[in-house]
Amino acid sequence: MYKIPIDTHVHTSTFSDHAQCTYGQFWESAAEIGLKGFGVTGHIHNDVSGKTDAEKFILYNSYFLCQKLIKREKYGVKMYRGAEIDIINKEGDLCGSNIENDFFDYDGTLVDLILSKLDYAIASVHSYTMNEDVSAITAKEGTAMYINAMQHPKILILGHIGRGGINYELREVVKAVKELGKTIEINEGDSLKIPDEVKKIAEHCAETGTMISIGSDSHAFDRFNSGIFYSTLAILEEISFPLELIVNRDMESFESFINFKE
Repeated sequence: MYKIPIDTHVHTSTFSDHAQCTYGQFWESAAEIGLKGFGVTGHIHNDVSGKTDAEKFILYNSYFLCQKLIKREKYGVKMYRGAEIDIINKEGDLCGSNIENDFFDYDGTLVDLILSKLDYAIASVHSYTMNEDVSAITAKEGTAMYINAMQHPKILILGHIGRGGINYELREVVKAVKELGKTIEINEGDSLKIPDEVKKIAEHCAETGTMISIGSDSHAFDRFNSGIFYSTLAILEEISFPLELIVNRDMESFESFINFKE
């Protein structure tokens, strides 16, 4: 049986407005269930009402700047600084990648500035923040979208593929993720909701030697107890998924993958 010591994908109420747990509650729960680390991956998306694009990203920048002030470890559990950033169109653009930085002493877009503060980021599609009708995206376009989104050096994990009605060519996406040296997320929420699709994704990763990461996508205290990943691990065990292809199988492998620096 697999034992995964790091949850790469959790949301806190500090900034993900639909989450219900604080950093402190996550730390306590993580220690209770025996995790060694977790990644706080606040949402970066356009759904911040009443603000201009520039105001949104000044707000996001302030949050991720403050995240750097939070201690790395408590109760023997390490916190990693991450984000889950939306893919906003079929071209694979990341939320905020078109907003030039006119406010900070930094040569790059505001999204580059934000991601520069992080250990890693997850790129995902949430259909309600896409700029177009997801059902109209062809498999060829969906494939290119995912591959293009993975080009940013801080995007290390591709999240939520197989969910949200996006057409794409699974084999091509998995191949590209391997070639880029990145991972496909096997998400506990998706394992619960679309287990057959998750199984198919995991099988392709196993066949091609593509790395995966495992995250709970927890938004609330009770869901964080799924940090032991019941549904995900059941799928992986059913297909005898190779342990060596799980990037967060141990602290050393995960920190090497994200090029971790204190």
